[in-house]
Amino acid sequence: MRNNDMRPQLRFPGFADAWVEKKLGDLGKIVTGSTPPTSNKEYYSDNGIPWVTPTDISSETISDTPRKLSDKGACVAHIVAANTILCTCIASIGKNALLTVEGSFNQQINGLTPYENNNAYFLLTESNFWSNKMKQTSAAGMIQIVNKTEFSELTTMTPSYEEQSLIGTFFSSLDRLIALNKHKLSAMKEYKKSMLQRMFPRTGSYVPELRFPGFSDAWVERRLGNYASYRRGAFPQPYGSDKWYGGKNAMPFIQVADVNDNMKLANTPKLFISQIAQSMSVLVPKNSVIVTLQGSIGRVAVTQYESYLDRTILYFEKYSEKTDIHFWSYVIKQKFEKEAQTAPGGIIKTITKEALSNFTLNIPSYEEQSLIGSFFSNLDRLISLQAQKLTQMELYKKALLQRMFC
Repeated sequence: MRNNDMRPQLRFPGFADAWVEKKLGDLGKIVTGSTPPTSNKEYYSDNGIPWVTPTDISSETISDTPRKLSDKGACVAHIVAANTILCTCIASIGKNALLTVEGSFNQQINGLTPYENNNAYFLLTESNFWSNKMKQTSAAGMIQIVNKTEFSELTTMTPSYEEQSLIGTFFSSLDRLIALNKHKLSAMKEYKKSMLQRMFPRTGSYVPELRFPGFSDAWVERRLGNYASYRRGAFPQPYGSDKWYGGKNAMPFIQVADVNDNMKLANTPKLFISQIAQSMSVLVPKNSVIVTLQGSIGRVAVTQYESYLDRTILYFEKYSEKTDIHFWSYVIKQKFEKEAQTAPGGIIKTITKEALSNFTLNIPSYEEQSLIGSFFSNLDRLISLQAQKLTQMELYKKALLQRMFC
């Protein structure tokens, strides 16, 4: 974080000199990208050099792109050397990456190829601060834009090459670790998606592809209206009124936004309803399956505490047979996600009570339900822990950026 004598709060041992303010144009060669005419197919090739657009920037480094330039395309484009920092400067300002190979990019991007006395990864990491400046500079216009001249004139603080190199290496390792954990989280989610497809019967079938040992009976089709009883929440009015919200003995009031993708409610709801409002609403016990009926249809969770529900959320009260709650939550989620695609309504879709009653679901024995429910519940717990780990790492990086840069 910048201070009066231009020294960061946290430094590697052996460095004490003040950082120096420089223009970006003094740190490297700056080039604005271009787009060879897409009508000329000879300019593009499956085996050419990478050609980057803002949509291709999704990680700290880029070495390949879906679209590439042929030798002919390279002759009419702006080609830069490896280790060029790419900064989006039109519309989507703030998407930056390090091009690790020789390549090119379109006109929405400015590229800075560092001179020999500057470390590329240090400058990439510091580009987060450049982007903040660019957003402030271009905020007045309808379309955010920072041209090459303006980009070159931006100032930033830099230390010696030796200190740059240590900082660059540190953040390169940290970014690589974050990327690995992102990949792990993505792989876990894909694994869950695959297992949901394999461990539940496909449309038209009553037997799943993958089962626990000892189970072979076909699942039984049940009509939801006969299998479970359910109720919608209430809608105490108006929001913000002391009469309806807060006060002594207030209870959690769950809205659609409190129902996340991890099959559990957010730990801290945004609203708590008063005792007066509670008398007009429905108390939902802990370990109840709830599902959103309007707008974001099909968000499902198992309640972690006693609570009251918004009228756009339904909860299941009773079942005609012994039912594993966690298994039931996955059955409901899959069914509602499918039905939401054809639900009536315009921008805000909704599922009617009549339609809900006629839903058909495939149900196995309680013993098989329990095993499936436990499997996915444990998997969701692992996914949640991985997501928390990734969030902590990203917050750690954010804190270090504030302390290790002027």
